[in-house]
Amino acid sequence: MKTIATFLLSLSLLPAGLSAQPVLSKNEFYYTGEVIQMLNCNTAGVGVGDAGSNITWDFSGLTSPGGVLTTTVVTDTSALFSTSNLMEILPNGTIAFLQENNTDSYINGVYDTTSHLTTSYAMYDVAKRPFTYLNNYVDSYKVNIASTGQYGTGRLYVVADGYGTLLLPGGSMYTNVLRIKKVQAEYDTVATTPSLTATTSYLWFDTGTRAPLLRIDSVIGTATESQTVMFLLPPEGIASVKGMPAVLSGYFDNSEHLLISGFDAGKEYQVVVYNIIGNKVFSENFSATGSSERFDLSRQVNPGIYIVSISMKTEPYGSSVFKVVKTE
Repeated sequence: MKTIATFLLSLSLLPAGLSAQPVLSKNEFYYTGEVIQMLNCNTAGVGVGDAGSNITWDFSGLTSPGGVLTTTVVTDTSALFSTSNLMEILPNGTIAFLQENNTDSYINGVYDTTSHLTTSYAMYDVAKRPFTYLNNYVDSYKVNIASTGQYGTGRLYVVADGYGTLLLPGGSMYTNVLRIKKVQAEYDTVATTPSLTATTSYLWFDTGTRAPLLRIDSVIGTATESQTVMFLLPPEGIASVKGMPAVLSGYFDNSEHLLISGFDAGKEYQVVVYNIIGNKVFSENFSATGSSERFDLSRQVNPGIYIVSISMKTEPYGSSVFKVVKTE
């Protein structure tokens, strides 16, 4: 069983005004319809910087090997977890089920769309609000996969260990930033064999963002060790990083065709459509003949909410993602 590292992000990048100690009220507090894109970065030589007050964290020299990670937030209509009010479709297709309110964000469960296994969590509180410098809490939770007999327990320690200024590539500077450190230990048992996974995460927020401007995760498991570094892209980030059109949009017409606009004529694309629980219902590779294209999905989809992902054939890691609704 893998410790869940959720990539829960926000598109708001406006820096807030300077204050002595920022107080977060939006950290990891997500809304339906948010589409979040993070740029994967090289990890060699990247440290986390100091803790403390009035720190300057300089990550302006981060470089990327390519790879934009997209997370989509939608309303939970699945009924898998009765208390969940949001679903997050993560970059690898996994779906996280969240229960959010003004003060806490809980993960109730995770559905793996590849293995079709559902992992359930009990009292897994991944974020508290409001949060400011030196605030901290400890959360203990239980985890299980009923269909396989796997089970475990975990402990999460969260502390705001620093505040100051954050520098990111492209000249971006944020002067009202709070860093949150999360240390998680999860003990899982498979066929009576225990395993331990330890995850340390650093997340930088300003008071206007729902998710980290930057995050660094380090994972050490029984047979694995890894580190990831990524930072938040602005809404136009895909166009500047991977050459995708800045605006792509679509809708179902009266003939039950999906109409999508914003293509560059002559370029090759792939369009993939997912239903609300993350299952792929349509996929097509094509060469755009104009700025708009029509796709016949009338036999594949029923009325409901769908997620559309579009990528260029030459830039497979850059994608544009948006939501469409098919009515009766």
